[in-house]
Amino acid sequence: TQAVAINNTWGRDCDYLLFASTEDYPGLQMIVTESGRAESRKTLWVKTIQAWMHVYENYLSKADWFFKADDDAYANMHFMRRFVADKDPNTPVSYGRKLHMLSIDDARHTFLSGGCGQLLS
Repeated sequence: TQAVAINNTWGRDCDYLLFASTEDYPGLQMIVTESGRAESRKTLWVKTIQAWMHVYENYLSKADWFFKADDDAYANMHFMRRFVADKDPNTPVSYGRKLHMLSIDDARHTFLSGGCGQLLS
């Protein structure tokens, strides 16, 4: 995992820094998830939902903004704080790379790509 590099670099600028994985890594603040299967792209959604549920249950009252990124991402917390400085954290909003897809019934679905990061109020 590249989480150690994040922990030692830009992660130091986070108020809270958590990592989600199916494995525990000593020295990192981990959310250990369980999908019942080996970790892969197919189980990524389960891991993401479990991590967001953990954040919701344990950190919702501790922070105004929540950022999720893959372990190969880089984020500048100083610029991110400037970006949200004039925004109301009590208004539900999400920022990130929005992707659109059509389902079988031709309904349009929008979701945030995970790799480049997601910022939620």
